[in-house]
Amino acid sequence: MKSTLQLFFILFLLSIASSFFWSCGKSEVHYVSRGSISGTIKDGANGNVISGVVITENIDNLNTTSDNSGNFSFSELLPGTRTFTFTHDDYSVQSLELSVESKVDSNYSVSLLNSNLSSNVITIVLTWGETPRDLDSYLYVPTTSSSRTLVYLSNRGDEDRADPPHAYLDRDDTYQYGPETITVRFLSGSTDYNGTYSYFVNKYSSTGDFKDSNAIVRVYKDGSFIREWKASTTATEKYWLVFDMASDGTLTSQDTYSDTIPSALY
Repeated sequence: MKSTLQLFFILFLLSIASSFFWSCGKSEVHYVSRGSISGTIKDGANGNVISGVVITENIDNLNTTSDNSGNFSFSELLPGTRTFTFTHDDYSVQSLELSVESKVDSNYSVSLLNSNLSSNVITIVLTWGETPRDLDSYLYVPTTSSSRTLVYLSNRGDEDRADPPHAYLDRDDTYQYGPETITVRFLSGSTDYNGTYSYFVNKYSSTGDFKDSNAIVRVYKDGSFIREWKASTTATEKYWLVFDMASDGTLTSQDTYSDTIPSALY
């Protein structure tokens, strides 16, 4: 009789432990909610969508291909930062770190550079979200030791960059997402002017703020990704001074905001 009671007692304890184990397991699975990533891939120079891009994710080794509208998506991903590699025969390979958020479909605008057109240049690409509708790229170019010219929509520069200011606003986007692209001639490891270039973004739209924009500025040298900046999630000012650049392509982060247009550096 005593041994029977002991057996029942042991089975009772095992039943409690089993119930606790499964309830913890269910609680943990419920807590770690998954997210998804989607986006559109465009040509950084002309804004045309790119189909047939193979996108590979680095953690779970997932892959997909962009459709005829340049769209791609990954679902049921655990939250965190993952590296996605974008490959196409006509474009330079690009790897980007994208964030997955729990219960969120994070949407990204991705720009690729034509491999035949991205050599001997430094390329600056601006992308953003639905609001503000229009962001504009500006680049101060140091034409002499004491003067700068401003490359922007009303002064786009030289299209083939063969003549001063050896920089060009390749594409201006006035209706959401971008890309908006500026290229600077970069021959034999140097730009044409020995001075400081400064890049900033103007919030042209009267509605919306940088904090709502999901704006990203990416810089490429000879088609290879170098660095990126993401707009502050608290900024409400009109101008975003992103970085300064030396003639050898060295980037110095500024990442500051103001309501007055940034000054040129001499």
